[in-house]
Amino acid sequence: EGVGFEAAAMLDQLMQGHTLRKPVHKVAPKGVSFRKSSDAIAVKDLRVAKTLSYIWENSHRPITVPELAAHVGVPLRTLQWAFQRSMDCSLQDEISKRRLKIVKTMLCNTDRSVGKIAQDLQFSSAQYLNHFFVKAMGMTPSEYRQQKRGEGDVDTDDASAELSASIE
Repeated sequence: EGVGFEAAAMLDQLMQGHTLRKPVHKVAPKGVSFRKSSDAIAVKDLRVAKTLSYIWENSHRPITVPELAAHVGVPLRTLQWAFQRSMDCSLQDEISKRRLKIVKTMLCNTDRSVGKIAQDLQFSSAQYLNHFFVKAMGMTPSEYRQQKRGEGDVDTDDASAELSASIE
């Protein structure tokens, strides 16, 4: 807390031609913070855009492909074809990518157990979350958390803040 204000005060001193009164403290960054505004994809097909938005807003819970088609109001096969053509991946792949991103964010930014994360994100069990994660990342959620915290690399995005608010 207050690091930003202190940095601004130091910058102000330098810009006014003064020398710094306090020694400079270097702080290693924790990582890149991704925001909704930087996590956008431009797509021409409005059906695909609406689908992506729905996935991103609801990936804190299981989403089915038929649910997506119903939300967008088009036949299932039409949506699958349009999505594959625009995004070069399947609807299920996109859902999995988004859910994985939320799991990774929670592992890096919270102390919740893997079981609690599984419960929060409505995975059927902690074992299933573990299987899902290992399949995607090649390591367990606990190994990922330990590795990322050791590196000081924290993966965040606005979805994690919204997710935390909806979970707590």
